[in-house]
Amino acid sequence: MRIYIATPYEAMLKKGFSLDEVIKETKKGIKKAKNRFNSDDYIFSPVIEFSKEHKDMPRDEVMSLCFKELSMCDVIYIPNLTQSKNSDGIKAEMEYAKNNSIKIISEI
Repeated sequence: MRIYIATPYEAMLKKGFSLDEVIKETKKGIKKAKNRFNSDDYIFSPVIEFSKEHKDMPRDEVMSLCFKELSMCDVIYIPNLTQSKNSDGIKAEMEYAKNNSIKIISEI
């Protein structure tokens, strides 16, 4: 199973967190996912994969990359982390998942 882990990025940066803190928080979410799902499952994190390489790319373009990856996943998992509830990106990813019949597992 391929699992997309949705963690806050821009919501944390707007609150003054550094990119390193965002990545540290994402790693907490990945740990939660690894404890929740099978060890055979593949966990995809857009924050880990895209945050440094695409940090200067317009938000819409990055979200398009996220949606492309999400479309290849069986599940979207949203752990309860700092700013998860305030993340417009997570809200958009949840909406995309709902509209595309991707299972949603949310802690928020």
